[in-house]
Amino acid sequence: GLDRAVDAAESSHVVVLNADDSFEPGGLEALVDVVEASDPPDLVIGGLRVLDEHGETFRIQRTRRMRVRDILLDRDYPWNPACMAYARSLHDVVGRYHEQEPLFDLDFLLRIARITRPVLIEEIVGCFNMQPDSLTVRRLRAGELEGMIADLFLRFERTLPWPTRLHLAARRGLRALRRHLRGRS
Repeated sequence: GLDRAVDAAESSHVVVLNADDSFEPGGLEALVDVVEASDPPDLVIGGLRVLDEHGETFRIQRTRRMRVRDILLDRDYPWNPACMAYARSLHDVVGRYHEQEPLFDLDFLLRIARITRPVLIEEIVGCFNMQPDSLTVRRLRAGELEGMIADLFLRFERTLPWPTRLHLAARRGLRALRRHLRGRS
């Protein structure tokens, strides 16, 4: 359904809003201001308000860079598409959402992170509602979500060029060594 919506869109950029999520007041306008500029970026990301099951702010999540290595090593990516807008033309380059991929939105983000850098804005744009009956919360409570993300990251990493894979392995090794050395002091 999401691919059909993207195909039907007539605008240059797409914003995805899932059923339980919303925009913060002025959030959509903040995205539109950036994508209507004379030279619009391929990807714009703002802040994301994460609400717990009681509707209380659990966290304000912000993406710092969203490069491939930041995503894979630091999990630095938007947790929900409600805080971003992306160029519809990215689908021509990286392909459609993969229906068979349970984390299709994260899979798509990984693919576009290979080719573009986001423009980051300060405004809190979207609101991610952690409703108890949502698929995300059910996966989180069942202890499945972390494993699903790790599996997706591993499959994605295997598609990267060898030098990038070696760089990631070296950075992981250095981090493990630092943790080990901190534990000895």
